[in-house]
Amino acid sequence: MSLTRWKSLTEWPLASAAVVFLVAYGWSVIGNLKSDAATPAEIVMNIVWALFAVDYLVSLYLAKPRGRWFITHLHELLIVALPFLRPLRLLRLIALISVLQRSVGTALRGRVTIYVVSASTLLVFVAGLAVLDAEQNSSGANITNFGDAI
Repeated sequence: MSLTRWKSLTEWPLASAAVVFLVAYGWSVIGNLKSDAATPAEIVMNIVWALFAVDYLVSLYLAKPRGRWFITHLHELLIVALPFLRPLRLLRLIALISVLQRSVGTALRGRVTIYVVSASTLLVFVAGLAVLDAEQNSSGANITNFGDAI
């Protein structure tokens, strides 16, 4: 199997996994889940992490030349390897947005508008989650709910 074929087969499943991650991460952060209540969300996020790790390893294996692919995809390794960067997996949704905008129509202006609005909305939402995650349980925090984080 080629890397191109692998990527075409995994594009939609990994985009779907990123959506599942977004829901679990959002639920965990907005709900300010602690200990036992956070377990289901953590399990879901870990399963999604495993899927992305498998995708990375398979992509590395299939890449030709492997060394060049490794160097040009260091960001993917960091996202898989470093837990605090795991929310960056949501950037996979940008690929989903570009796939969706291809099916919207042929008018360039409409396609660009849908892409920009979708990507901007997703970026603001994810940034709000990240800010809330970092701030809500800090002593003296001014940001304690999702509205404040946005």
